[in-house]
Amino acid sequence: MRVAKDKRLRGLQRLEEAFRRHQRPLHQSPIPGLYTAERFREVVVTVLTMREGVNQGLAEYIAERVGKHTGDPREAIALARVAKTKANVDKYVELLWVRNLTVETLE
Repeated sequence: MRVAKDKRLRGLQRLEEAFRRHQRPLHQSPIPGLYTAERFREVVVTVLTMREGVNQGLAEYIAERVGKHTGDPREAIALARVAKTKANVDKYVELLWVRNLTVETLE
């Protein structure tokens, strides 16, 4: 149990660091109307595949999952930098948006 908690904590710390690199607090709401859902998906998939080197399928999955919670592509980019599989994407989305956890709540 302790090992699983430590792994979750390290993963969440990496994710929070990626968000901090964008100088943006976690869970901050985006500016309303920044992107339509379709445009958000298009921007995220393009940036993730062309600039971040993420494969098309994972980029589309990240855009779909993150787009349900925010309209800010920077959050999808930060997530893609730490979540390299669909399972990781699901885990971090669950922690960040569904459970609304941070490193402080896990320590």
